[in-house]
Amino acid sequence: MSLAAVLAAGIITFYARGVFEEVYENRLEWGQVQPCPECIGLAAVLDCGRLGERVWIDGPNGWEGPFLVADCSNAAHLAAQQKRRLTAEVDWETGQRWHMRAPIEGDIRWWMAERPGGEVE
Repeated sequence: MSLAAVLAAGIITFYARGVFEEVYENRLEWGQVQPCPECIGLAAVLDCGRLGERVWIDGPNGWEGPFLVADCSNAAHLAAQQKRRLTAEVDWETGQRWHMRAPIEGDIRWWMAERPGGEVE
C-alpha cells in the first residue's frame, strides 16, 4: 500500500531566476516553512494549506524529490491557474536542470512515508 497519493496532475512551470529564493526567505522569516536539508528543490502548489509540506514530482527525468512546498497560489490568480491546469511551479535551478523552456506535463505526489516506487523513508 502506497502512502504517497497523487496530489495533482497537469502543468508544471518554473520561477524566474532568484524569485523563489526570495519567497523562501520570506516564508522562513514569517514562520510559514521550516528548512528542509533533505529537499532537492522548492515547489509552489495551488493550495496554501500545503505550505511547509514535501512533494515528489514526476518530471522529465522521472520521480524526483522531495521538494519543499514553499509557495502557493494567490487567491486572485487561482481560477486562471486552475483553468491552465497548473499543478506546480519549481525553482529556477530545477527548471534549468530539467532543460525547461516551456511548461511541461507532470504529476506531483504528497510525500508522507513512502517514496514513489515503494521505497520507505
